[in-house]
Amino acid sequence: MSVEILRLNELWLSSHKVRVEDLERLGDPLLAEKQATSVTRTAEGISLFLKAYPFRYLMHRLGLCLGISRAIRAYDNSSRLLEKGVLCPVPIALIRWPKSGMVLVTEALLEGAPLIEWFERLSRSRSSSPTLLPALDRKAFFRELAQFLLQIHQRGVYHSDLHDTNAWVRSGLDGRLTLYLLDVEAIRFCRKVSMRRRLKNLLRLCRNLGTAAAGAQLDGEALAAEFADCYFSAAGILPTSHLAEKVKAAAGRGRERWEEVNCLD
Repeated sequence: MSVEILRLNELWLSSHKVRVEDLERLGDPLLAEKQATSVTRTAEGISLFLKAYPFRYLMHRLGLCLGISRAIRAYDNSSRLLEKGVLCPVPIALIRWPKSGMVLVTEALLEGAPLIEWFERLSRSRSSSPTLLPALDRKAFFRELAQFLLQIHQRGVYHSDLHDTNAWVRSGLDGRLTLYLLDVEAIRFCRKVSMRRRLKNLLRLCRNLGTAAAGAQLDGEALAAEFADCYFSAAGILPTSHLAEKVKAAAGRGRERWEEVNCLD
């Protein structure tokens, strides 16, 4: 049985002179292993990111019939995010092999790095103090990240699995940062993002920051508090002792996670 094109960005294909056959040729081998695989490949000199969604169980086929497929949600969420002005990899195609699974094709992000690397980079860039990072770079980075988080919340976007590997960061020649959302099948759109959900996103990033700081023997709680203050200030939220304790606890959990991975008492 031939493949089925479930979603297709025809405008992108025509402007980049990439054929559907090229996408099928690149996607077909990914489903042979029946594993959830992600790779970067090239077609007509264009770098593409391909993510496989294999039909490993009957529930995967049933989910597609019921319209609750993660792959379809990822493609549709990407399109909707871009319409809202929230950056993410441009969706190109969603192709189904009836007996094997589906492959999502998007543009590849080549410049920049995931947020986790930026956290680690900040932690490596020590000043003369063992507990502080270079003030100007750190503050500028935290402000940019806080503005990005506020922007998606204000546009009714909630990422239910937002952490330091699900955001991509590019730095321009002017030093300004551009941030992209990844793994967008976990995106939820709503009229207004509740305070509970806002804090969940914020605290998850504070925990990630605490982990990165622990690896460099820095004060992760202080760094998380500084980042949280940037978000509270941008969002017009009055900081309270209760919020401060939540931020401190999140960074502490991040430190504990680093200690567990590195077998420290």
